[in-house]
Amino acid sequence: MIRRALLAAFLATTAVAGPSWLPSAGTAAAWNSNITNANRPADVIGALRLGAEVGAARRQPLGRDDTLLAAVSARAEAWPRFDGLDRAGAGARIAWQRKFGLGAFAPTLALEGAGEWMGTREPGRAGRLGLLAIAARQRLDPAWVARGRHELARHDGRATAFDRTGSETTLALEWEVTAGWRLTVSVARRRGDVLAYATPPRPDILREGRATGLMTTFDRERPMMSYLIDACSLTGRLDSAHTLDTRHTLLLAAEYRETERGAVRYLNRNLSLALDRRL
Repeated sequence: MIRRALLAAFLATTAVAGPSWLPSAGTAAAWNSNITNANRPADVIGALRLGAEVGAARRQPLGRDDTLLAAVSARAEAWPRFDGLDRAGAGARIAWQRKFGLGAFAPTLALEGAGEWMGTREPGRAGRLGLLAIAARQRLDPAWVARGRHELARHDGRATAFDRTGSETTLALEWEVTAGWRLTVSVARRRGDVLAYATPPRPDILREGRATGLMTTFDRERPMMSYLIDACSLTGRLDSAHTLDTRHTLLLAAEYRETERGAVRYLNRNLSLALDRRL
């Protein structure tokens, strides 16, 4: 039902007259210090991810206060060290946004839905992603903006071992340091399913979750077991966006995430560099 409603709304935005689609493209490189989500040093593995994305977006005014936003995209990811994680897919996003008043200091509220299909080198990881979110934005003064967002997400994998559901709440504060340079600090709390990998036997993890199968993804002499755990994650993140010219934006981000369920606790330290281009 949700997917049909999103599709109908998306088709409606493409049918009405209004602003044209604005294309964009981007490339990114990211380092994840713990892609196995492991809590024992022997199982912690860091890896580099390379990505590319193309897309198009449009804004459709719906009167004085409302705007309909639509976007389509296609993206691909490559993991040079572990090609079983390589994936590619396409998706669409639709959002309704309302501005409560006139001027830059009027608050805005947005409702958003998104869907994506991903194919993967390891077939069981392929699947569909659905997302529903509500977001608010308030400018505090000419240089500072506060944002809040809550989202529900569901991933249905071809293999049930990769099915995941979760909800996440994010609070962010954005500072326009100078013209063309923006810093954003954010904190987030997520509750839901996470995939963790460890060399068995791990009775401590089994007390908190369930084993879903042996994996050869990480090229270990002994295959690692994957575990599905309903856990809580706390994330702190710092983003820097620097406008290079009228078409290019350089994005840097550093993230620290701690995930915990009972006696199971692991850390992720992530760094990313991206270049976005408006075509």
